[in-house]
Amino acid sequence: MNKKSSVIAFLLLTIFSLQACAPVIIAGAAGGASVANDRRSTGTIVDDQGIESKASFELNSDKELRKNSHLSVISFNKVVLIIGQVANQQLRDRAISKIRKLPNVKKVHDEISIGTATSLKTRSNDAWITTRVKTAMIRDKNLNALHIKVITENGLTYLMGMVSRAEADVAVDIAQHVKGVRGVVKVFEYIER
Repeated sequence: MNKKSSVIAFLLLTIFSLQACAPVIIAGAAGGASVANDRRSTGTIVDDQGIESKASFELNSDKELRKNSHLSVISFNKVVLIIGQVANQQLRDRAISKIRKLPNVKKVHDEISIGTATSLKTRSNDAWITTRVKTAMIRDKNLNALHIKVITENGLTYLMGMVSRAEADVAVDIAQHVKGVRGVVKVFEYIER
């Protein structure tokens, strides 16, 4: 094998062995950009992640809740949004009580409906709607999409974040015009700009 062939073989081997690292590097860079643009402190971001983890553990530890509900908990700046479905009012009250007792929770937005859990098809559609809303926000030059968390549940799109009233208006307008969005619920904290 000549020198040129050896170099090409080495480069190809290096590229293929680093290929698995590319998503990690890209995700790390995107995560770093997100944290750098986040209006929350690093400590608050960690607290929000802790709230979500503890909430998930608390809800899944309750056998009846686990069996008779489909719930999601999202925390942003220690403000918690709980969405999904439960079989009855007693389970709804129990889920909310568990979330309110968690450390660091400032406020709880209860958006739980009583009824049958949504289907896998509905959840997949919700994920697709969320993706389309986020994409539309990224494309808008009047909005920094990194300041807004988007969640869709049963066709309702929830918007969370620390934003100015003008940013909130732009975000709501964008979300309302995305196909499949049945409604927009603002769960914003307003900041002065």
